[in-house]
Amino acid sequence: MTVQVMPGGSSPTTVVIFGRTYTCAVGSVITVPDADALVLMANGWIRSAVGTGTTAQRPATPLVNQTFYDTTVGAVMVFNGKGWARHDTGVIA
Repeated sequence: MTVQVMPGGSSPTTVVIFGRTYTCAVGSVITVPDADALVLMANGWIRSAVGTGTTAQRPATPLVNQTFYDTTVGAVMVFNGKGWARHDTGVIA
């Protein structure tokens, strides 16, 4: 099984896992084996957006670390438990 992940705004953009090197620019997405995705997420990477839509269409009751690609903002947003933050900058939007 594979998972799509991306580096968070302050996480490293290159990580070596079990001899495999993963590099991804902030704002881009790569597909990796699920076991490697767990290690990447432990290093600050986030799972790719689950939903897509406008700011008004963001989930009303999101889970912490849930992602959503906001077409109004033009960025992947991550719910941090208090609000939606841009994954690349951490700015609440």
